[in-house]
Amino acid sequence: MPLRPRLVSTRNFQALYNVPCTIRAFRIVQEALTNARRHAPGAAVDVDLTYGPDALEIRVRDTGPGPAPDQPGGHGLTGMRERAAMLGGQLSAGPAPAGGYLIAVRLPT
Repeated sequence: MPLRPRLVSTRNFQALYNVPCTIRAFRIVQEALTNARRHAPGAAVDVDLTYGPDALEIRVRDTGPGPAPDQPGGHGLTGMRERAAMLGGQLSAGPAPAGGYLIAVRLPT
């Protein structure tokens, strides 16, 4: 089933074109969407980008069941964490408060 992510909100979206971390941020979103497709096929996926004066915040949330407790981890989350860390940022991942799975990233600009 094809993945149809939805861009939920952006603030100051045009400014993203000048952010030095744009390519790495794109790769983080790309991997988050790949994970959603792999682990929550057919689930709705929301991508929320917020660009503020000091940080780019990314939230990717799917409505799937989340990973099974006994499911072995791959390299996706590790790679996303490494990309965020290379930019001085942080990444958290886990069950979303309203259900599904949430990847939240904060990258300083």
